[in-house]
Amino acid sequence: MSVTETSIEVLDKVRGSLNRDQRIVLAMIEELGPCHNNRILEALQQADRAKKRVDRRSVGWVSNNAWPRVYDLLLVGVVIDMGKYKGVWDGRNVSFNFRRIAGDARAVPPGWVKAKVKRKISPNRVKAWLSAQGNAGNVDKMAMDASAAGRKLREYRRVKGRKLTRKTKQLVFEF
Repeated sequence: MSVTETSIEVLDKVRGSLNRDQRIVLAMIEELGPCHNNRILEALQQADRAKKRVDRRSVGWVSNNAWPRVYDLLLVGVVIDMGKYKGVWDGRNVSFNFRRIAGDARAVPPGWVKAKVKRKISPNRVKAWLSAQGNAGNVDKMAMDASAAGRKLREYRRVKGRKLTRKTKQLVFEF
C-alpha cells in the first residue's frame, strides 16, 4: 500500500468520529484542494447561500465557526499545514498558511509563492555583529546591568511653558 492509500483509510476511519460542522469543513477542503482559511470560509458561505432557506445553517458561516473546525482537523491529523505562502487576495498582498487533506498530492494554486521564514536574531549574534563593526565599547555598555550603564531617572513636567526635570521611575540610558 502506498502512503496515499493508507492516508485515505485513516481518513475514512476518522470521518465517523467528526461532528457535523467538522465533516462539512473537511468536505470543503477536500473539494478545494490546498487552500487557506479565508478561501475555506468563502466557499462555505457560497455553498450555504446556494442551499434552500430551510436547509441553510441558522447562524451562517463566519470566521469564528469555520476556523476552529479547521484547527480541530489539524489536531486530529486529517488536515496538514503546508506552510506560509504569499499572494494576492481580495486585491491585497497577503500571506496565509495553506492547508490540505492528508494524502492529497495537489499543488498550491498558481500565483501563490512560498514565503521566507524570518528568523529571530539572538542577542549574542547582535553583540558579535556590533563588535565586528568596531563598536566594542558600546557592546560592553549594552551588556552591562542597567544600573551600571548610566541610568538616570527623569520626568519632564511643564511649568509656565518650561520643562522641569523631576525624578521618576522612567529609565533613560546614556552611552
